[in-house]
Amino acid sequence: MWKVSAPRYPGFDMGVLADSEPDVIQRIYVDPSSQEITGDTSYFNVQRFFRSFHMALFKANFFSVSGVPIGYFVVAIFAIPLLASMITALVFYRRWWRNFLALKFGREHRAFWSSAHKVAGRWSLWFVSIIGITGV
Repeated sequence: MWKVSAPRYPGFDMGVLADSEPDVIQRIYVDPSSQEITGDTSYFNVQRFFRSFHMALFKANFFSVSGVPIGYFVVAIFAIPLLASMITALVFYRRWWRNFLALKFGREHRAFWSSAHKVAGRWSLWFVSIIGITGV
């Protein structure tokens, strides 16, 4: 089986899915102008895992409540603790908006890692809120 997909943007490679062996799918990248193979990789990667995982959650038809697949309820249930953890972080870390990029360097390595942890947490608030709200 071969499946060829056109490049999304000018200058990008074509994507070709090929069965090289039974139960093994390869993703091959081909230059559209010269038709030369520029690279290959396994079909199963991190993006494919998360995409398939979420599709399986949303389309879990093994059990449904009033015609709605159970996956919708699973996503909504996990979104609630996610939003709760975001709210508790905002409550316990006061004046978080003041030090949005404050990265402190100290004599001890713990001061840097603590500061880096707080900066990463502040910047992830936007993503956590979007994921949590859309999940609910």
